[in-house]
Amino acid sequence: MQRFILALFLVLFSGAACFADSIDDLNAAIRAMKGNQTANAKQLLTKVIQDINSSNEHRAQAYYLYSMVEKDPAEAIVYCSKAIDLAPNDSRYYEKLGVLYYQTRDYENAIKNLDKAISITPISAEAYSLRGLAYRELGNLEKSLPDLDKSISLDPNMGVYYARRGVARFQANQLDGALEDLTKALERNLAQPIQANCYFYAAKIYMHKHQYDKAKALFTASLKIMGDEDKILETKKLLEQIRIADKWS
Repeated sequence: MQRFILALFLVLFSGAACFADSIDDLNAAIRAMKGNQTANAKQLLTKVIQDINSSNEHRAQAYYLYSMVEKDPAEAIVYCSKAIDLAPNDSRYYEKLGVLYYQTRDYENAIKNLDKAISITPISAEAYSLRGLAYRELGNLEKSLPDLDKSISLDPNMGVYYARRGVARFQANQLDGALEDLTKALERNLAQPIQANCYFYAAKIYMHKHQYDKAKALFTASLKIMGDEDKILETKKLLEQIRIADKWS
């Protein structure tokens, strides 16, 4: 997603007819970001922000890009908020701010900003999925599931959307639907933490169905790539339960 955004900015900047210095610096910053040259990117973006000849649009883009390279979510929130102050009708900035608030576990503010992003761009699958994720973290599955449904209807090829809905369906005790979603997610390219999570919840469903061989295989696959310490401990306990059940069967 971030690489797509950076490529889009390059196209937009190359088509602008004025503010050549700001455009050059923004494009150079994007190239630095793609090359993981964080310090260089920040320096270039700061130059655009501080340049009195930069347009509000370019300064907003610089603040937004800075929020993408800033590792501290609290600091990134400040930069993204400044982008919104300068360009209050750009849905990308609200969507990013929603992500940042989600990362700080401020789910109410995450939802507030994702509401705004959706009101501006009502066909953003990512905004719906993220808002559904925030509602899920608040335990509000009645609002979470429709958002997650909407994100998939808008983009049925994104594996992470199925993964997010699969977990929500699991929490809503919709086990067959959850397993279907988790299976679809695993058929697509997923980041390793998401893949581990899908294995974990699919294994729990198979365990609930007393299909212990499938549960064991998925728990084992999850354990190889799982980074969540709590889930690692739970997985080990559940594998031990399966081992004891196999011993007495």
